[in-house]
This record gives sequence, structure tokens and C-alpha cells, in this order.
Amino acid sequence: MSLGLPTLRRHARSSGSPRRSASWVVLRVALAAVPAVVSVTAGQMAPPASAADGLPPGAAVPSWAKGRRVRFDPAEPQNPRLSVADRVASNANAAASHAAASPAALSADSMHYYGGPVENEPRLVLVFWGAGWSSSRSLEHELEATAEGLRGSGYQKILTQYSSLSGPISPDLLDSPVVEKYYDPREITTKVTGELAGREGYEVIQRTGGGNDGNATYAVLPAPGTAGLEDGTCGFHEMSGKEWATGPSVAVVMDTDGSAGCGPPSMTLTHEYAESVTDPDGGSGWTRADSGDSEIADVCNSQGAARMADGALVARLWDDSKNACEVEDEDPGSVPIGPYAEPSSIVPSRYGSMNLTIESEKLETSIYPCDLEAHYYFEYGPSTAYGHRTAESGAATAWGPVGVSTTISQLQHNTAYHWRVVVRTSDGTFNGVDHAFSIPWDPEIREEGASDVQSHEANVGGRLQPGGIETTYYIEYGPTEAYGEKTEEASAGRGDVFEGASAELEGLEPGTLYHFRLVATNAHGTTFGEDRTFETHGGKPAVTSLPATNIGYRSASLTGSVYGKYLTTDYYFEYGPTSAYGQRTTEREARGEERPETNTKEVSGLASGTLYHYRIVATNSFYGSSYGADQTFSTYPEPAVETDAATTVGYDDATLDGTVDPRGVGVSYYFEYGPAETYGLRTVDSSAGSGTVDVPEMQSVTGLEEGTTYHFRLVATSGYGTTYGADAAFSTGVKPPLQTDVLATTMTPGIVSPGPLSSEVLTSHALGASPVVKDARQSTARWREDNRLARISRAMTAIGTSFSFSLNERAKVHFAFIQLVAGIGAHSCPVSQHGTGETKRCVEKAARGALSFTGRTGTNRVVFAGRISRQDKLAPGVYELIITATNALNQRSAQVGLRFTIVQA
Repeated sequence: MSLGLPTLRRHARSSGSPRRSASWVVLRVALAAVPAVVSVTAGQMAPPASAADGLPPGAAVPSWAKGRRVRFDPAEPQNPRLSVADRVASNANAAASHAAASPAALSADSMHYYGGPVENEPRLVLVFWGAGWSSSRSLEHELEATAEGLRGSGYQKILTQYSSLSGPISPDLLDSPVVEKYYDPREITTKVTGELAGREGYEVIQRTGGGNDGNATYAVLPAPGTAGLEDGTCGFHEMSGKEWATGPSVAVVMDTDGSAGCGPPSMTLTHEYAESVTDPDGGSGWTRADSGDSEIADVCNSQGAARMADGALVARLWDDSKNACEVEDEDPGSVPIGPYAEPSSIVPSRYGSMNLTIESEKLETSIYPCDLEAHYYFEYGPSTAYGHRTAESGAATAWGPVGVSTTISQLQHNTAYHWRVVVRTSDGTFNGVDHAFSIPWDPEIREEGASDVQSHEANVGGRLQPGGIETTYYIEYGPTEAYGEKTEEASAGRGDVFEGASAELEGLEPGTLYHFRLVATNAHGTTFGEDRTFETHGGKPAVTSLPATNIGYRSASLTGSVYGKYLTTDYYFEYGPTSAYGQRTTEREARGEERPETNTKEVSGLASGTLYHYRIVATNSFYGSSYGADQTFSTYPEPAVETDAATTVGYDDATLDGTVDPRGVGVSYYFEYGPAETYGLRTVDSSAGSGTVDVPEMQSVTGLEEGTTYHFRLVATSGYGTTYGADAAFSTGVKPPLQTDVLATTMTPGIVSPGPLSSEVLTSHALGASPVVKDARQSTARWREDNRLARISRAMTAIGTSFSFSLNERAKVHFAFIQLVAGIGAHSCPVSQHGTGETKRCVEKAARGALSFTGRTGTNRVVFAGRISRQDKLAPGVYELIITATNALNQRSAQVGLRFTIVQA
């Protein structure tokens, strides 16, 4: 179970303990009550008994007893539960007894085993988490010593009463239960919650490979002052089974320095350790018979901490054999573990210490020199870093407590101070427990704010503690922090608790932000509260023009904030190409009245690539309109999209062409096509890039119907919208039938006429005449290269060149591009060709690519600028173009050639 704040505020704190010796049968503490500290700078207490009391004659004082007041009593009989034989028999009897008994038959005060896990051989891993431990070594050693001192102690004996039915909890640990100390020096930058501390434990388990050790407890110790205790949890433990099938427990000590009221951290550590051993999963191990959630240490929370024989402060445990909360080897007095310092037994004054004057404080406590020469001083300051210290003083050499005190002055009003005593001996330096006090003689103010705010009035105030002196107060207010107005003074009395202090403000301006503060005065001076603000209702709406969103080619979402100030408010947006606007959206009513709200309105029909101005305007019927600041945005430039004529149109296929200028925006494109202007079909998306020049685009479509007119257009899309090219159309051809009869059809595309064939038709088709290519020419034989793809055009163009030729029938046309490469000495020309045996200048021919398309009957033109495909284009040089045509009967024409030269662009 977890350990909470309310139960532990009574706990004190002590130092830790070294291990005890196995040579001595029983160790018991002879305790003497600590007498009240006298108000002197250093007064020696009554000396205690000798440290060697009770030792057998000639026996040496064991090293662990040095600096401690202990009494050895060899005559005391051995506790029978320490006997291994007795323990085994007892466990066997307990197993049979628990197996036969029902929970209802048990005493309500007894612990009961509910079938869950226990730790048979307890192991403890101390996880020191945070960089703060580097400056808290004494506390670190105290916690280590407390844990290591559990071996063989009476505390460990109580745990051995509780065993699972499958085996006992070991009463005789061979060594300290502390098997490892793990240091995680990472800086803790936020307040540690229970969840974060538990997660730290799980992570350390993973790093150390201890995930399957069901006998281990990982005790997470956040650096002092890093834990947040808002939920009042001082410590807790939980099983890590959710991470491993059978895993260790994670125990957490949240308040490691005891400053939050949880008591000594050694008590929290031993509390959670004991419960991890007897009930790791928090409910199915050993718990109270009358309740499933009271574990062996929870039962004893109200009794606070107790000391073991070695002086360690630990949690009390429920001892079934005695029906009481015990530590077994504790003594009712106090043990001086020294040298060290702890709180004095004096009753503190009203503010936690001995106030002498308004600006001074007397601090008193006790130190334990332990027969060593000791010196001490006091540290104090507004935090646990202190910052101030008194001069060092000497203390009387004594075994027991020595009262020490000092008076500090020049303190500030209304300030909390921390202090502690520091003791220095030949054994080292030891820090006392941190204490706190304050001197709240000036009135103390807690601001609370404004309430019942209206258009012309408001109730404002806070809480005030007069500090035991007759005090008056008033409230300053105004539109700035200079205030300018104040209420009449009123009495706050002279109490020492916080009481409400308020005033009604009237005659305020509507819709105005006001500042105010509470001011209190008594005989010692004036105290000013913190500045607070409120805003009266009404007035013109508050509006803010916010950045536009969802900007496209021709649309955008205008955004603004409206605060109606509790009045019905309408708003709209003004927008246009200048700050004169010229257009506005329809009015809408703001949804809320209590706070600003964000509103958005989409506008369309804008011009692409244009700068627009806009602002939000809000109006109520009482006070008028408010105008937001001018804002601007620019629509994105819409790509230029042009649908060109289709090329290479066949019987059932065609190449669709167009041009896209992305205008700097990433654009993709596709073609829509179909037998009507509603299209219905489309090609796949392709990238057009994000350049700023025209890019020719083309895609082939197949599966078309013969003799059909198709419409198509180029479409460009981006994240800012869609742009459509103009509609264009083309018609597919009709395949000619094979004719062996005297009846046939003419082969003019698109016209079918039954009737007898003329002798010319019979000659050219029935008799198998080849197609004819003639009148081949080019617009220029020398031109510059360009990136455009070749396309058929009815119009002349100045880009590149234009090849033209005529066909006597519709046929498939093939362009072959042959580069003519001249060289000297590269090859030898045959003698018969040149008439001599000399090496002559020869010309090599290299095929560089080809184009194929369907040519129509009559004149055909091909606009060409050097590019054969999207990937390939002709390099500058001299070329020969070979033109051939093949008709539907697979008859080929004679070759026709043209020669041209491409120069560097």
C-alpha cells in the first residue's frame, strides 16, 4: 500500500546505522528521555551510561557500536523464532493451519495469506535517482545503513512470521539484503510523480536484467526536493508483473528528505520494503484478515516511526505473535547516533521558533558530540540552500545531547526561512534536520480576483492576515497599474488567520480592462498585494484579424477572432485587391460571449496570383463596430494549360497533346476524353514539374471505337486547385475491308460507298499497289534545337523545322533519323570507289532514332525541334531523314530522304 502524508506528519528523523555483529546474542537499547534544552548557547546534558555496559568481562567494544549508546544483556533468553528448527516446524504447522482455516475464522487483527506471492529470499536494490544526490551524501549513507542493518534484526524477525504455503521468508539473511546500489545521475527537471518514479524503477530493472527476480525489490529514491506530493502519497510499492511474467517489486520513497511532512525517509523505505516482501502485488499476499488492503506496515501508520537497536528510525510492523505494532528490538527512549543533530524538545513559538523581536529569531536544538571534541554553527536562509551561516562555536565534549542556540537578526517580514545546525568533529561533518519559520508581522495578503463583474460595477478583493496587529485595508484600481482610484479604508481586525477583504467598485466604464490590488496597513508598515485585472462587460466587440488559411488559386479561408463582451454580436469579413476592400462576406452571429472565439469564412471567385487585403468587422447594437487590423494573402498563380490537337490518330488509338506552364508550383496532369464533352474517361496522373516555362505533354489512349469523334482536354492539378484546358476533338478512322469481289468500298476515311470499282482502284488495291510518298520538303534545312516533342500541326511554326509530304492514301508513316558523321583517317575508302589507293575523307552513318504515326491522305506536316521522345532528343549535327509509309495491306512505299543540320541552341 502507499504511505500518505496525513499519517506521517508526526514522524521524526534520524541518521542511519552500520551493520550489527553476529557475535552478540541480543542487542537492546538503553534509552534515556531527552531533557528539555535550556536557553544557553551550549549546555551539557546529564551523561549517559558507558557504551560498554553489559559486555562480558574483557570483551572488546565491537566496531559497529562506536559512537552509539547501547547495552548488552547476555542473560536475556534467545527469541525462539530465531531457531531454524523451530522456524521450519512453525512454518509447517502454519501452512497446515492456514490451509484448513477460512478467512472468517481468523481474528480480525491477524494477518492472512491470500495465496499470492511473497519474497522468500528478500533482495533489495537501492536506486539513487537524480543529480541532487551528489550533494546529499550523508542522507544517502543514512538510507544505505538503515537498509543494510535489517539483516538479522528484530525487524527482519517479524517478517519471518509471514510465509507463503510453498516456503518461508528467510529469517537469516546471509548478508545485507542490499544486493546492489544503482546510480542514475540524470538531472530531474520536473516534479517527480508516482508514475514517473515507478517508470524509473521499471527502466532500471530492464537495464540491470532483473526482470525475472521475484525476490527482489527495487527501491527508487528521487533526489531530495524533487518529488511532488500533491496527492499526499509519501511512498508506495507495486509489482512489475505487467512488464515481466514473474518480476520484482518497485518501491518508491517520494519524500526522500522528509521536508514535506512524511517523516524520516528511512521509515518510508522500511515500510515499503516490508510490504514488498510480504505482499509484493498489494493484495494477494499477507494482509489483514478483516480487509484486503491493510498490509503489515499500513496497520501501524498511526504509531509513527520507531528505533531499532542500532538507532535507525524504521516503520513499525504488525506482529501477529504479539498482536501489536512492533519493531521488536526497539527501546522506548531515544538513541544518540552521533555525532548528529536533531530537533530540540522545546515547544516552538507561534511561528515555529523563539521570536524575540520583529526582525530577529532565536534558534535552539540539541547536538550529540559522542565523547568527541565538537564544533557547530547554524545555516539559515529563504530556501534549503540557506546562504547565511553563524560563526562556529565549540561544544562541550559529552556522550549525550548538548543544547545549543543562536539568535539571528535583520530578517525580512512575510518571508519563510529555513535553518539547520551543522556539527563538525574528527569523524567528519554532520548536517542537522531542516526547520522552517517566518515572521509575518506585516499583514499578509492573498489575492483572489474579481467577481460579479457587470458593465459599470464589479466586486474585487482578496484574503488578508493581520498578523496579530490591528490592520486596515483598501483597494486601489484603475485602467493602468498606476491605478488612480481607491476605496475607503476598512478594518481587517488583528487576527492571525486569513479573512476575506473585498469592496464594490461602481461607476466603471463598459468594456474596459481594469487593474486592482489589495493594500493593508498596520503599525509596522504597509503591504501591497499583487496586481490583478478584470474587464467590465459591454463596449465595442474586440476583434483580431488572423492569418488566412486554405489558400488556393481562386479561393481562401479568412480567419478572425471575435469577443462579444457578453453582448449579441455579428461579424463579417471585408476583402479586395486593395485596403479599400470592396467586397464583404455575409454576416454571421458570434457563437460565444464570455471569451474570444475564432471564426472562419471561405471566399471564392478570386483572381489567381493576386495579392488580397482583408479584415474582420464585428458589430453590436449598443456600442457600434470594431475593425480588425488589415491582413494580406496572395492566391497562388494558376498554371497555364493549353489543349493541343491530337496526333497520330489511328483506328482505335490516338496521342493526346497539350502544354502546361506550372508557374513555379508542383503540378500533375492528366487528359479527360470521351465521345462527348462530359468525357467520362481519363488517363493516369503524370508530373509536369514546378517550372516556369511551357512544358509539352502527351499521353496515348487506346481501345477507342473506329469512326468515332472523341472530345478531350488537358487537366492540371496541385494542392491549390484544378485547372482545365479547352475542349478539343478528333475522329478515329475506319479500317478498309479486304475486297475480292467486283463490289467494294472506297478507302476515303469516313465515307463508305458501295458500287463497282474502277480500274484504277482495282489496280491500286485489288492488285496490291504500294502507297506513295511525294513532295517531301522542309521549312528550313538548318535550325536550332528545342525541347518540344514532335507533333502534327496544320499551322506553320517557327520553332525548329517543319517536315511536309503528301500521301496518296492513309498509311502508317515511319521517320528514321540517320546522323552523318564525317572523319579523316578513321577508315580507308575502297580504291574502286575513289580511283586511287589514297585514304579519303569518308562519311559514316549512324541511326539515332525514329518516329511513327498515322498519316492522312494528302498533305501532312510534322513540327520538329529535335526531340524524338520525352527522354531522347537529337544532338547537334548533320542528319538524313528517311521517310517510308506502310498501308493497311502491309505494302510499303519507296524511301524518300531529306537532309538537315541542327546547330547548338
